[in-house]
Amino acid sequence: MSAHPDDEVMFFAPAVLEMARQGVRISAWCLSQGNGDGLGAVRREELYQSYQALGVPKERVFVWDDVNLQDGMEHVWDEMYIRQQFIKLAAKWGDMDAILTFDAHGVSSHPNHVAVHRGALAVRAHWRDGVAPTLLTVRTPPLATKFTGLPGALIARLIGHAPILFMATPIQYISALRAMQHHATQLVWFRYLYVLFSTLMYANVIDVWN
Repeated sequence: MSAHPDDEVMFFAPAVLEMARQGVRISAWCLSQGNGDGLGAVRREELYQSYQALGVPKERVFVWDDVNLQDGMEHVWDEMYIRQQFIKLAAKWGDMDAILTFDAHGVSSHPNHVAVHRGALAVRAHWRDGVAPTLLTVRTPPLATKFTGLPGALIARLIGHAPILFMATPIQYISALRAMQHHATQLVWFRYLYVLFSTLMYANVIDVWN
């Protein structure tokens, strides 16, 4: 579960790439099409292409354009509404073992990211039938190592103390860069710096909520 097109690369690429490599059947749900600047239709297509580069086919990618889930710092997303929409999608997906999404800090404290995390918690707390999926959250890196690139990722590997760590191989990192290239509308100068220096482009430390 992500909030905007390009989240899947900037925050989850190591995990998505490794799970795809291992043959995990991945279904991706992006809760908005990133229409904050009026480019939602374009960004939707960019998202499909990006996921293809990450190993997830278009037919397994769902992008919402919902009046209640619009892109923007000023838009408040209700976690119970997110849960309701998730349950509808889950009926199409069939059985699932886990949900991968943001932690409580949402990487950047973006309110849409935080709402996705709360929505995932609501899904687990109010699961109706059977055993709820395990919740996997990508840990927001400490500020001291957040933008230290590969060295920061190596530190995360040494001191992460998490049940799961996805460390991108050089080939996987290049695949992530290629995926990001598909988000042409978002490639302003500071995002070039991000893909070089963000530790999340190199490693995902995952916390497990059982």
